This record gives sequence, structure tokens and C-alpha cells, in this order.
Amino acid sequence: MKKILLTIAVSAMLWLTSCEDPLGVDENYRMTQEVTFETVLKSNRSYQGETEIKAVIRSKAEEEAVLSALTSIRFDATGEIKNVSMGEIDYGKEMLVVFFGGPKPSSSIYVEISSIIQNNGKLVIGTKEYQPENGTTDIGHPIHIVVTKHISGEVEFESTKVVKLPNNDEFKELPFESIRTGSHGIEAETAVKMAIRSKADEEAFLKLVKSNQYEGNVQVPVTLPDIDYSQDMYIIVMNGPTSSGSMYLRITSVILQNQQITVNSTLFIPQIGTDDIGYPFHLIKLKKRAEVVVFAETDEFHLEGEDDPIEQNPNYLKLSAWSWVSFEDSNGNVNFPDKLTIPILSEFTIIFKEDFYGSGFAGCNAYSFGYFTNKSNELEIKMGYSTLVHCELTAEFMEAIGQAESYKLMDDKLIITTKSSTYTKMSFRKIAYVE
Repeated sequence: MKKILLTIAVSAMLWLTSCEDPLGVDENYRMTQEVTFETVLKSNRSYQGETEIKAVIRSKAEEEAVLSALTSIRFDATGEIKNVSMGEIDYGKEMLVVFFGGPKPSSSIYVEISSIIQNNGKLVIGTKEYQPENGTTDIGHPIHIVVTKHISGEVEFESTKVVKLPNNDEFKELPFESIRTGSHGIEAETAVKMAIRSKADEEAFLKLVKSNQYEGNVQVPVTLPDIDYSQDMYIIVMNGPTSSGSMYLRITSVILQNQQITVNSTLFIPQIGTDDIGYPFHLIKLKKRAEVVVFAETDEFHLEGEDDPIEQNPNYLKLSAWSWVSFEDSNGNVNFPDKLTIPILSEFTIIFKEDFYGSGFAGCNAYSFGYFTNKSNELEIKMGYSTLVHCELTAEFMEAIGQAESYKLMDDKLIITTKSSTYTKMSFRKIAYVE
């Protein structure tokens, strides 16, 4: 009996050793597992192409083959069309996955590589196309490119899942952290506006700019602070050369609306500036998001007087937020607007930030502004961008704010006197300021 059992055991061992993968754990036949990846490019305005492309790129030759089917629609600092760099990909260790959606009837449509699954020696790649109910009317060319570890074997792209997005005009202002700002140190010959979501984006940005600082005869390279691109992202706005180094630029707000991020900025121009060339810029950091980023045209705010208001004039309003509670007309009558009810009060706000710019909410719309104040409590507000959703009182509120003449602070109360005959004095109560 023992001899029979021993014979069976030996035979089993011989059979096991003769099989390439007797237990189903060969490298190419492991259990299903999800493969991690990082976005290299996600855009609607980088490439044009005639048809959809789904591809895995494992070599430089394959990269060139895919890119040959696409036409770049990006421009470099000199205004020339440039190829969008995929970054330095080590194809011995890494590979790219590309999903180009082809031409779409709206640039609000975007695509994404949603998953990469390794299953029975095959890579199964999931893709999605997001279609808003009401999108823009311009043609879009959505593309998503990701980098992951180099994996050999067969590839299967699943049918693209279409996700219908309900029309949503509601917006929210995304919080951000100011990282670096100035008019010297980083130079670009033309305006640069970028969302930097990956190391590849960072490398592309650094190729567009240069430093004006030297150590001996060696130019100091431009660097960005370290960031975890899996969690956070940068946004930078650069104006290009200006006639005065005393001009400064600020990103005033970042608005999320209809699956799109809009970046608003203002260039502050002193009445009398220095005679050196400036390169104003503002770099901010915020939580990483996948939506398409667009940049509104930079507003200009002309400062009055010879002095730099940041250095010479006290700004008692900075870092404060206020909610509209009542108004006084030219006859001295204190009242609420006819359709302004208590629950709506918090939707009409004005927020004063540093360096004489601000933002707020006017009913169902967001707005931004530049402002100037001095020792006499005179107040000038110049309205910048605003979202354009139709709702009650937005136009009236913003028109009155734009006619501000002076202000008075009384504990937790702010009174703004305006040139408006309807809203001669506007009263606000203090609310929590959130950066």
C-alpha cells in the first residue's frame, strides 16, 4: 500500500514539474488584477484627427505611428504649431494607452480611459465618453493618454460606455492655494496659460519658460515645488512681457460649471509704473480634477495714483467675506428687493481677497472684480467676468456693486455707498472667509 501511495506521489510531482504553469499562476495567467495608470494628457484642444483611435504604445515607433494620424493644434511660445510631447517614456519599463475620440459636435464632450484590467494574459481596457445634455457648439477633439507599466500580451478595448450628463448650470468656486507670484524670475515671450496635472505637463511647461537669474555665468533653471500629481495639480497664468515691472497678475477665481473648469485672472496696471520689463505670473495649486480647463481672457484693472496701492494704502477689506442683507434707496428708504427672501441672502455675496481682487456670488452666478481703496475709505470696484445664467437680481446687484464709491465698516457690518439711485447704500453682514 505504501508503495502504491509513493508511486502516485512521485507521478504527481513529475506531472507538476512537466507543466509550464500547473497551478495557473504563470506570469501571463495570474488572477484578474487592476493595473494602475497616470494621465499624461487629457484635452479637447490638442490634436485633430479624422477617426477614433484606441491604441497601446509599447515603443517609439508605435508612438510615431499613432501621432502620424493626428494633427497638433497647440502652439509654442513663438506662435508656431508644436507637437504635444508625451514626455520621456522609458518603453523598456513603461507604455502608453491612447484613446482619441475623433471629432465631436461639442467641445463639452470628453473621453477617458476608465480602467485597465489584466485578465488571463490579456489587457482589457475600458473607455467612457461623457456627453452633457447641453454642450458648446464648437467642434471638440477629445483625447486621453495614460502611462502605465510595460505589459506584454494581447489587448482588448471594450466598447466605449456613453455616459449622459444632465444639464447643470450650477457652479461652485474651487478653493486653491497661491504658490508663487511676481513679475520677475520666470519669463515667457508670450502669454502662457496651463493646467499642469502630471510630470509630463510640468516638463512641457518648463520648456516654454526661462529664468532671469544667474549663478556666475550659468542661468538658473526654472523649477516648480514638488507636488503629488496623484492628488493635486497646478494652474499657471503668465502674461508675457509688459512695459513695466510693477504690473502684477492674479488668478482671481477657479469656477467649476457644466463639467468644465474656468480660470479667471486680472492684470493690475499702476498709473505710473517702473521702466523695467516685467513678466507677471501667478502659480496656484488645487486638488486634482479631470474636467477640461479653459482660461477666460485676462481682465485689466488700472490702478489710480502714483503709489502702489498694495504698499501705500491700507486695505481693511482684504480677507473678508460679506452677505447682502438690505439696501437704502436715494430717498433713504431701507428695504429688501421685492424678490429677495431670507433663504436667498447667502447667495448674494462679496469676497475681498488679497492684492485688491475679489469674487462673489450674485444669485445663481459667480463674478469676479478688482478693487481699489485708500486711506479715505473710497472704494472703486471694476467688474470682471461673470457666469451668464439667467436668474433674479443678478444684473441689478452687480450693476450696483460696480458703482461703488466708498465703504464703512461697523463691527460685523459693511455699508457700501454707490452711485446707483436704487441701491444707494448696500448693507452686508460678515460671514466666514474661506480661501
